[in-house]
Amino acid sequence: MLDNAQDATLSAKQVDVVLTLAQDGFGQNGAETITLSGYCIHCQITSTGLESGMACTLRVEGLAQPLLNQLSVLQTGMAAQTRNTVTILAGQSTGQGAGQKPVVFHGGVVEAFVDYANSPDVAFELRAFSGALPAAVPVAPTSFAQDVPVVTIMQLLAAKAGLDFTNYGVQTLLRGGVYYKGSVAEQVDSCARAARIAYQIGVGALAIWPGAMVAQADAQAIRVNVQTGLVGYPSYSQYGVVFQTVFNPSIRYRDTVCLQTGTAALAAQPTSTQTVAGQQPAQGALTQGALTQGISTQGQSGQGQGARASGVMVPASGLWVVQNVRHDLQTERPGGAWFTTVEAARPDFAGQAFAR
Repeated sequence: MLDNAQDATLSAKQVDVVLTLAQDGFGQNGAETITLSGYCIHCQITSTGLESGMACTLRVEGLAQPLLNQLSVLQTGMAAQTRNTVTILAGQSTGQGAGQKPVVFHGGVVEAFVDYANSPDVAFELRAFSGALPAAVPVAPTSFAQDVPVVTIMQLLAAKAGLDFTNYGVQTLLRGGVYYKGSVAEQVDSCARAARIAYQIGVGALAIWPGAMVAQADAQAIRVNVQTGLVGYPSYSQYGVVFQTVFNPSIRYRDTVCLQTGTAALAAQPTSTQTVAGQQPAQGALTQGALTQGISTQGQSGQGQGARASGVMVPASGLWVVQNVRHDLQTERPGGAWFTTVEAARPDFAGQAFAR
């Protein structure tokens, strides 16, 4: 039996699964909504850019057999894509952001089945992609006879797929007219490759960014440190760093994070010291630019940049642009995962390919 402390920990982790059976459903107009809450759930959500978009793998234990049978119709065909969707909401009932359960995934179901391998402990398993429906639903071709801004094309494609649209600074103009055919996902990808920009079909929205994006302003960066849930110390990857925090749904693809890897005292140190271009601050001074922008005299490569504090290099500190986010969530299980793992790159490398 769990003690009170363990009970409180389990109840603090909350994941709701909302399944919409728009195809083969039994509700009004052939659609039905089923909400799963309070079950033993293991969910992994990954978020990247371009055609990969967002992906979700889900395992739910403890469902009754009639419900298992009903959910098995979510994806019955091996080749045909249904219009059924899954929405994942996750949050905590205690601590920072208590009571809030933001949507962390929404997408089309591509795989759904009951796992009888450990019978009588059976489980429902599901796979979904944010771009599944935009990649499967046919739409009319998109064409412009004259020069056209990429924003105009992408906004039109988002409307065709019923998605919201956000532009994060793309100003590219495609000249000579364009013609795209196929699904919305195919047309979006063709346009993005022609314009050499980044994009993502995420939680009900299409977002686009310039290919060689710079970091957001320091004031807009998401602070990541021990106080906000940083777990351990970042490790280096091919493009920058990989770090893990307690589940943080606010970190998304292409966001800018301000990684602060010093001690609590270091993070709280005053930053009133000012620097002048080409001059070094006094030894032992920690400037706002050094802490948040990761500027050093050791070059511009990812591992060489870092904040200098009291003469000690803190290479992982500074501004990083998120390239990959993974949420690992488990509920109703002692010691279950509740983490966000992030891979991020230095702003001067983010979105740039090394091979030409």
